[in-house]
Amino acid sequence: MTEFFKLDSSYYPNTTISKFDTLIWTERYQKEGEFQLVVDDYIDILTTLPLGTLLSHTDTLQVMIVENHEIERDKEKKLKITVSGRSFETFAENRVTYGPTTPLYDPTTHVANVSSFSGSAEAAAVALLVAHMVATTDPTQDAIPNLSVYSVLRAPDSSLTHIFQRGDLYARVMELLNISDAGIKTIRPVSPDTTLDIVIHDGLDLTGSVIFYAQYEDLEDAKYLWSIRGYKNYAQVTAHDYARIYQSRDVGSTLSGLNRRVMYVPANDIEGNYSPGTSTDAISTRGQSEIDMHKQLALLQAKIATTARPKFKIDYDVGDLVTVFGEFSTAQTMRVTEHILTIDKNGLRGYPSLSVV
Repeated sequence: MTEFFKLDSSYYPNTTISKFDTLIWTERYQKEGEFQLVVDDYIDILTTLPLGTLLSHTDTLQVMIVENHEIERDKEKKLKITVSGRSFETFAENRVTYGPTTPLYDPTTHVANVSSFSGSAEAAAVALLVAHMVATTDPTQDAIPNLSVYSVLRAPDSSLTHIFQRGDLYARVMELLNISDAGIKTIRPVSPDTTLDIVIHDGLDLTGSVIFYAQYEDLEDAKYLWSIRGYKNYAQVTAHDYARIYQSRDVGSTLSGLNRRVMYVPANDIEGNYSPGTSTDAISTRGQSEIDMHKQLALLQAKIATTARPKFKIDYDVGDLVTVFGEFSTAQTMRVTEHILTIDKNGLRGYPSLSVV
């Protein structure tokens, strides 16, 4: 039986939460996860789960944080209390980037508005999170006790020069994960571990062992979507250097005619000394990042039947690559990008969303 609980200051299970009417727990590969707990006529739940509480449950190691309390009173004077929040890594919205390496200064204002990092996108994301949430020095109060950040990628991204504008840390990290097509999750410790871990990952390759067949009714309520709306494969990027002289880059494929899909990227937040035609500078990186975020869409959303042999959290997890024999194509490699768990009066239900890699 799935048990829902709050975590103590050491990130270990503390108080079990058993009084609720509905719980929806959604884990996602790259986008933020979220949960919603609904209970009728039990106002004490707000005291049990104050804002800022960390939560998890017995079927997962992932952690979420309580962000919202909502109370509704209907015409019959009954109370409906909703407690909701998102996955822990979104707390990075509460930190402002200023590093992690050499700042680039505006010669007019003498203020470090941006900074640079040379390396893979996932390494840059780890460095940013560590600099602002783990090994912080300015200010030291930004550090979160017993927090660890690391990456486990099967295929690390290529090394590029990344530029970070001062601003929301979480937004900067998401930009980097888009470049590397990596996911992010926060997992609680299991004895003897003592740290809460933010992990950047690309899942496991289970294409040879986890296979779903539409013809054997492994898939229920399947919805297929293919789209090229919004798809781009070529970018024209502009930015300016410290002398306020505009530089431009063309990034992308060599396709032509109707196969060529161009976008314009005004990278006005990037400042630096760039020479024309340099393929690994921050302007080109920004262009490739935007192209990566405008891919052809190929989605399969399906509820996995309870009779399917592969079981979630036992045989596969969010982020893993699996094989799907659908109704309208041959075998496809797909990533588990989302899983929604619902607990209510009808029992426990869960289903994943899959997307073509």
